Amino acid sequence: MSIFDKLKEIEARYTELTDELAKPETFADTQQYQKIARAHS
Repeated sequence: MSIFDKLKEIEARYTELTDELAKPETFADTQQYQKIARAHS
């Protein structure tokens, strides 16, 4: 796996986490929101 492949994976995961944080149901679930926010940072 090249460094570029790894960067694409990281970017995809970051985008996924950002989308999850934007969902109202995630925001309503404090524990889930905190878990995703930690992974996002």
